[in-house]
Amino acid sequence: MKIKYIAFHLSYEEQLQKFIDRGMEVKDKEFCLTKLSSINYYKLKEFSIPYFKNGKYQDISLERIIKRFYKDKDIRLALLSAIEKVEISFKNKIAYVLGDKFGAFGYLDFKNWIDKNEYCKHYAKLREKQFKDNLRAKTNRTFNPFVKEFFNLYDEDFLPIWLAIEVLTFGDTLEIYNLMTKSDKIKIANSYKCTISELKSWLEHLKLIRNMSAHNSGIIDIKLRTVPIIRSDWKINLFQYNGNYTNRIANTLVILKYLLNIINPKFHFGDIAKGFQRLTKGNNSYANMYGLVDAKLAFLFQ
Repeated sequence: MKIKYIAFHLSYEEQLQKFIDRGMEVKDKEFCLTKLSSINYYKLKEFSIPYFKNGKYQDISLERIIKRFYKDKDIRLALLSAIEKVEISFKNKIAYVLGDKFGAFGYLDFKNWIDKNEYCKHYAKLREKQFKDNLRAKTNRTFNPFVKEFFNLYDEDFLPIWLAIEVLTFGDTLEIYNLMTKSDKIKIANSYKCTISELKSWLEHLKLIRNMSAHNSGIIDIKLRTVPIIRSDWKINLFQYNGNYTNRIANTLVILKYLLNIINPKFHFGDIAKGFQRLTKGNNSYANMYGLVDAKLAFLFQ
């Protein structure tokens, strides 16, 4: 049975005392108060969850929690940059396949490219309308200079596929991929030397991490409800607990390592590695918390 929420506004001093009353160590009160004035109480509480046992914080200081918050931020920004490269590559593959087969505007007619073995014509028509409404809205909101230039020059209602892909989101593009014929899906998956199932699984995972990172959600302590497909040769880098491989952020690293090696073999994982090395302090036990076998992350540089 649900109950009514009854709570009172707490001053920064009261918020700090609440942490202290629950066992949180505070070494520099003024520093912590300053941080509480700029970082939400529940944001810091989010990063303290791994240290909260039986109603008390165990062997942890608020200063260290604050450091975890900033380390998470650095890692999120580094992951966003890496995932963006995957997103750009994938969107380009979609635009190339559709443009090559159906020209500039053939993508707008879903019956051209939707998998007819999976979807009936009525569903295809519904998704086409939804897609066009979404594309029109995103086109109206974009600041892309080439979009304005296109409509100033040409009497068209929609953008050609190679420009439309620039206003669509990662999620929009994934939806297109899911609707495509098996042969077109295979063509795109082959460019990443993987199966359709692997590519869909990896990109759905990266979309989740990208969205969390972009919206300031903590990711270092994430526990995945759905673990992406992990190849057997990657598992040597993943921590195993009670016979099961990790559901932590380490999954993101092995996926990015594989895809970026194909997209750009010269991509350097320095910022990501530094972020995790600062987080783990060279301690393998800390690395295990994030699903990594050890704190060196040597596989990122192989």
